[in-house]
Amino acid sequence: MSLAAATERTAPRRTGAEGPAVNDTAAVAPTRPGATPRSARRNPAGVVLGVLALALPVLVYLSRLARLGHWLVDDALISFGYARTLSEGGGFAQQPGAAAVEGFSNPTWTLLLAGLRLLGVFDRGHRLAGVEDTVLVVRALAVVAFVLTLLAIRATARSVLGGPRRTATATLVAGLALALSPAYVIWTGSGLENPLYGLLAAALAALLGTARARGRLFALRTATLAGLLALGLAATRPDGLVFAAAHPLTLLVVAVGAAPRGRGRLRSALRRALPPGAFGVAAFALPAGALLLARHATFGLWVPNTAVAKSQGGLDLGVPARAAGLVSAAGLPLVLLAALSTAVLLVARTRAARPVTQSAATATAAAPLLVCAALGGAGFAVLRPDWMPEYRFATPATVLGSALLGVLAVGAGVAVASPVSGRESPAPRGARWPGRRGPATAVVLAVVAALLAGAAVADDARRLDAFARTPTISGCFVADRYGRLFDLYADRLGVRTGTLVVPDIGGVLLVSRLRVVDLAGLTDRVIARDRGRGDTAAVAEQVFGVVRPTFLHLHRPWDAGLRSDPRLRRDYRAIVPGQDYVRRDVASAAAVAALRPTAVRRVAALVAERRARPLSGCGPWVVDPPPAER
Repeated sequence: MSLAAATERTAPRRTGAEGPAVNDTAAVAPTRPGATPRSARRNPAGVVLGVLALALPVLVYLSRLARLGHWLVDDALISFGYARTLSEGGGFAQQPGAAAVEGFSNPTWTLLLAGLRLLGVFDRGHRLAGVEDTVLVVRALAVVAFVLTLLAIRATARSVLGGPRRTATATLVAGLALALSPAYVIWTGSGLENPLYGLLAAALAALLGTARARGRLFALRTATLAGLLALGLAATRPDGLVFAAAHPLTLLVVAVGAAPRGRGRLRSALRRALPPGAFGVAAFALPAGALLLARHATFGLWVPNTAVAKSQGGLDLGVPARAAGLVSAAGLPLVLLAALSTAVLLVARTRAARPVTQSAATATAAAPLLVCAALGGAGFAVLRPDWMPEYRFATPATVLGSALLGVLAVGAGVAVASPVSGRESPAPRGARWPGRRGPATAVVLAVVAALLAGAAVADDARRLDAFARTPTISGCFVADRYGRLFDLYADRLGVRTGTLVVPDIGGVLLVSRLRVVDLAGLTDRVIARDRGRGDTAAVAEQVFGVVRPTFLHLHRPWDAGLRSDPRLRRDYRAIVPGQDYVRRDVASAAAVAALRPTAVRRVAALVAERRARPLSGCGPWVVDPPPAER
């Protein structure tokens, strides 16, 4: 018995577009997108369950999101800086007047933020109830994306499970798993592109699942929409490219399941899946190719500059280990719950006396979700390990894995409980849990599932609390420590215009009037090339021999090759020993000595404040003019 098999009714069957045996009622979908079946409209309990399935996860998500306070990760503020420059007519540059470098890997997110800034609602220095407009807008986008993601999960669950109560229950389970997931909450609230990325992945699974249930999977319209959604995913994050395979792979799985058994089964399936699959690939590849040419014409690279800096290459031996890391992202209790649900379904299937064609047809019901979830995991596994905690690259896998958990849990519940009343009829003979001990087994399984769910909630809360105590580098800390503080240095030393080389730049871009050079290389083409090659001597030459910055900040690991370079001592004076430097020909020894006590105190105060209040805000994100112009 498959996922859909556990929920099928004993009803007349017909031949459908996706296979030889399709149940008229097993995957009931409304004739109008978003419509509610009549049975649900007549059943108050069903309506309440449907509302609860959406409302409760949203409330839980809001409460978890509030746990992050004003925190935004500094990497997100790099996109904010590009959005600001773009909205002001400065092109794709980190600051006005800077060279065009693709120092971001999320074009659709950056364009969305630039559009919101043009509308006057984002990054305008406003505050509401003490909260910066940047924080308010990205949190609002996260909530909207979460609601839309839930709706997509509901559509996917309906395509697999059928009836409204099963759909609502699966949506509730998936929604709660997602709303409680630290990996999802943290990174969708971080200011990065994760909420949009997860939404597009859920939308693709919903599109393919609904199309399969309605007999439209092989239609050219479905191929076009799937190709465009895959394009959106690839333009939101480079690893989203893997979703270009979702439509053709789903076609192949469904076609194989529907083809008659025999020697020519695979050939027949390929012949059927190839035309719409090729059309869908073309719908993705043609605009993707145009965007690739535009990237090369604008930036001179075929990949984002960030990929060059991180030397992101092809597959390596670490891919299987990183794929296994998804267990940690989901949390062991939820993985065990999914495994338990799968085991229940497999046992029920082995005891089910069902025609082969019926098994083949229902086996394809979950194919779109399974394919998309597998691709989401693959997209995470192919990337090099990320130094930030809580799996920020696993958002599609988290979203689709939560949807799969909801479907598995409800399918297993139906297989064990085999309800005998209500509008959703019981599973057919052979699909119920076998033996006279079925009720006792159901109770034991329910208790185990409840214990695992409780353990998952506790584990998720622990992980989120741990992150909130020591969050990944805050954009506010970067703005205060490397942006406003270096502007203070410039004011005290009489520097009206200057250059700052620093490895953390997001907050700096939004508050500093100094020209910023990214020591990590994300927004600097030359340093990115040298970082990608691992050539620290070339990085030092670029910094000391070419850029010759007015100000320089060093910390590990980005100081490799720079501290040992004799030009650091020869050409620079230390403002904060071992950290902050100014070029000797800019400031006298007496001026630096007079500034040093203030600088050391300010650095210590900023570090202490951030440790005490790691989630606090830092005022409006605006660039203050030099003192003479204030």
